Amino acid sequence: MRLTVKILALLMFLNILPSYAQLGREELEGIERHRKERKKTEILQSIDELNDTSITNSIIINTWDFLEETEKTGEEKTTPEEKKQIIPVDIDLLTLRLLLLPKELTIPYRKELEAHVRSYIENHSKALQYILGKYDYYEDYLRYTFRRYGLPEDLSALSIVESAMNPLAVSKAGAVGMWQFMPDAARDYGLQCNAFIDERLDPLRSADAAARYLRDAYKKFGSWPLAISSYNCGAKAVESAIRKADSREFWDIYQYLPEETRSYMPAFVAALYSIYFSSLHEIKIKPFSEGKITSYKIENRLTYKQIINATGITQKELIRLNPQYKVGIIPGGEKTYILRLPSKYNKLFKDNIYVVNN
Repeated sequence: MRLTVKILALLMFLNILPSYAQLGREELEGIERHRKERKKTEILQSIDELNDTSITNSIIINTWDFLEETEKTGEEKTTPEEKKQIIPVDIDLLTLRLLLLPKELTIPYRKELEAHVRSYIENHSKALQYILGKYDYYEDYLRYTFRRYGLPEDLSALSIVESAMNPLAVSKAGAVGMWQFMPDAARDYGLQCNAFIDERLDPLRSADAAARYLRDAYKKFGSWPLAISSYNCGAKAVESAIRKADSREFWDIYQYLPEETRSYMPAFVAALYSIYFSSLHEIKIKPFSEGKITSYKIENRLTYKQIINATGITQKELIRLNPQYKVGIIPGGEKTYILRLPSKYNKLFKDNIYVVNN
């Protein structure tokens, strides 16, 4: 109720209240669902249902190719019949709905913004069904990660732009993982990236690193659109654009940003719009489930061979759940590492291998 009053007050102030009736109760309920406080999870709580993917099937992506690549890797493109069922983007409703998104994470409406929303909703609705299903799966943990650093939880939508929610995504430039870290940036933010382990492939640790990067970027720029843009092109490129434009407003520096980065912030807003409003376009999210997963803290060196012998898990399944261990060895010793196993192996693992359980 408090949220509804605030929205009405905002729209009255903006003198657009008559059109607000078009939004309807579903709009407000959807906003309420995403705005309400999330139940906190433990930092080491495992994700219960992981997508069935293999390190050998990592998709090579560029930021703007991910929708097409998602379709190529298992889902057919939206058929003409399916497209007819999608409610297209209405420009008047779009401008109203954009006002309902978190103000600090959005930018003023322009045609470029509309084009990205249409691309998500109308041109790639089939892929979006699966991407949003993955987002729903990871959402609680991602929101918790940003919240624990005092950041807006909706920054979690950036993972959609970066990798289409694929923890194994690899860019042509060499960025890896759900959050697309390059090796040097990964190391700067505490992710191990060497011949034995690549924590960029760990969606939990990489999300934590992404949150800390964005926190630092916001401290530097004092603006989320600029901080988000720097995630794509780096702080120096954003600083250069600010100097050339003599402004810190996104659309003022837009033409001075690297070509790919110009679309990055609009794509983020489009991803955020999709999270909040996809159901109003009749886009039905495709959930997936693979049973319960348990996470363990591993403090001693452990090999995949030992785990397989102790539990009977297949190597393929072990790699799929723990792709960050590149040569099948969990180093141990220097720090605590995380191992994820299907919960059905809990007893065998605990009985046969010394671990510190979370």
